[in-house]
Amino acid sequence: MSPGENSPKIVFIFTDDPGRRINLFSSNPELAGDLISEMKEDQKALGPLPPSLNIGREQDNSLYEYLANRQKVKLD
Repeated sequence: MSPGENSPKIVFIFTDDPGRRINLFSSNPELAGDLISEMKEDQKALGPLPPSLNIGREQDNSLYEYLANRQKVKLD
């Protein structure tokens, strides 16, 4: 199952409904399907995401180390 499959589906026309009050998904499921397919194709065309950059320093982990040690003390 891909992310968002169980999410509510919504389709708005922002120029006609700037307050996003009228969900057109149920009255236009074909349009919604086309838009979702187009979005997925565009996402695939972007290719894989680049690796995340870890630009932190050793000092940046001090909070995590503190919390891990604190948890160890509680368990002992």
